[in-house]
Amino acid sequence: MTNTPTYLYLMAFSILSLIGCSSNQEQSLDNKATNTKNEQATPSEAKIDSPKIKALSFTDEQLQQYYKVYDDPFVIHIRTALNNFISGNLDGISVEKAELLPYQEYFQHKFIVYTIEPHLGGGWLVNILFPNKLDKMFSVWVYDQGNYDLRDFHENTDFTTEDLKTIEIQYKKLLMDEEHSL
Repeated sequence: MTNTPTYLYLMAFSILSLIGCSSNQEQSLDNKATNTKNEQATPSEAKIDSPKIKALSFTDEQLQQYYKVYDDPFVIHIRTALNNFISGNLDGISVEKAELLPYQEYFQHKFIVYTIEPHLGGGWLVNILFPNKLDKMFSVWVYDQGNYDLRDFHENTDFTTEDLKTIEIQYKKLLMDEEHSL
């Protein structure tokens, strides 16, 4: 399915993401306990003690490893499937049209890959963000059965408003990178 070097660079970014998240875990837990009112706020409205949260810095080597994810055919298929959906074509999409309709406004914009990992049912589970609309994280399952197939697309509600605001601060460099985003 995917060769070992591809798997390694995909997992490298996942690990990089976990390192960034764990550095702010204590602060994030404090916000969840004391600021439940902000659950409905947009990320820019969320009240986060941003002086404690800093943008992550990446080495050139880390960035080059991360950028390789955008050459992965599973990730490329997400963009292809979203473009197909926008044009009314459901080729490469097994998800019911009604499940995608609420999110079609997002599909007009580029996305970045937050994490990518093997899916239990085969293929890859990719968490993506749309930098132009950072109010939701989406989980996308892409499967390869000779042809790539988008099998699931849903909002990942594990990420709270505070989590998304933290990601917006920590990963600003990646979110602003239009050259590599799809």
